[in-house]
Amino acid sequence: MWYPELPVATILQQRNSLIGLLYGLFLSRMIGLVDYYLASVLKSRFGHLEKSGSSWDAFFQKTKIDLLARKNGPLVYSLLQERHKIEHNKAQIDQTFVDRMMKKGITHSYAAGDSIQKSHLDVLAARDAIREFVADVDCLMT
Repeated sequence: MWYPELPVATILQQRNSLIGLLYGLFLSRMIGLVDYYLASVLKSRFGHLEKSGSSWDAFFQKTKIDLLARKNGPLVYSLLQERHKIEHNKAQIDQTFVDRMMKKGITHSYAAGDSIQKSHLDVLAARDAIREFVADVDCLMT
């Protein structure tokens, strides 16, 4: 066996943490694909390669399409910011997150120091919101 065996009791003790980690990874991957879509549009339409890690602002600069005004735009932007915190800040909300959301006029329930908590229902709702968002933006690009 190439990985250490864990007793079932140990796994069950960590169940909630493991599930939370999986939800965070799944959301991170989904929102990463949205950014990949935006970057693909920028590359194919404008020959623009975004190097900052987020194509959101560059997309607006090149297309003049306000992504926040698109269907589920504020939610998708929030997920994009949450993804950054999940991957780079151990899922902890910091003042930078709060300030970015305020600057964009997006209301949320987080305060600096909060931990991002997601359930399976959040993941399903995010999936549907992302699908509708991309379909709405894609209609403008055809």
